[in-house]
Amino acid sequence: MLIVILNAVIGVIQESKAEKALDALKKLSSPNARVIRDGEQKLVRASKLVPGDIILVEAGDLVPADARILESASLKVDESALTGESVPSEKSADAIVKEEASLGDRHNMVFQGAVSAMEEGRASSLRRE
Repeated sequence: MLIVILNAVIGVIQESKAEKALDALKKLSSPNARVIRDGEQKLVRASKLVPGDIILVEAGDLVPADARILESASLKVDESALTGESVPSEKSADAIVKEEASLGDRHNMVFQGAVSAMEEGRASSLRRE
């Protein structure tokens, strides 16, 4: 009986430590996003983005959420994890895209997890998952 109780106590302690470690990893992996809210530029956690936030993206930035491009200046985004393409895709707010276009052909949008390769742009957050 003593062995069963000891085993249960050790199991509870190990599970508690694992949950704490997982929470710490989640905090480390949550990227920040530069946004414009209430007319001011702010740095917020990507998990706190809401639809309509204006996201600022520069070269080397990780795109924190799916977004439609509002302004861009020679914006190129590496979407290789999403599309499999080996070169960065050119993105533009002026691109005209058919409604049924695949993700790789939506040149007026950026997607969460992609990396900005060149220049800068502003995009309006669509959703956060």
